[in-house]
Amino acid sequence: MTDKELKKLSRLELLELLLTESRENERLRAELEQIKQENTIKKSADQLEETAKQLEATLKKASSIVKKLENPATVSSSDSKSSENNSKQKKKSKKDRKLKKKKSMAENS
Repeated sequence: MTDKELKKLSRLELLELLLTESRENERLRAELEQIKQENTIKKSADQLEETAKQLEATLKKASSIVKKLENPATVSSSDSKSSENNSKQKKKSKKDRKLKKKKSMAENS
């Protein structure tokens, strides 16, 4: 409605127009509030879903660890391999030190 048309309206018509616009404004505010709540609920659901996925992954890892611990052959096999590797490294370090000592003595002579 143009300014010219508004000026031609009576007070009663203007009040009715204002009341109509006010009701529409309230309806739109209520609709906006509902949309905000739905959006908040959707975000919460998305966050909950993401948390559930992370929890599921953590449970799979924990389950895998428990299975390894329940199978003593696997654990002792990996432990013995680890012990064997440590022993080999110690022997190598000892040989390296002896070799360095011999080189040092040869250089000093």
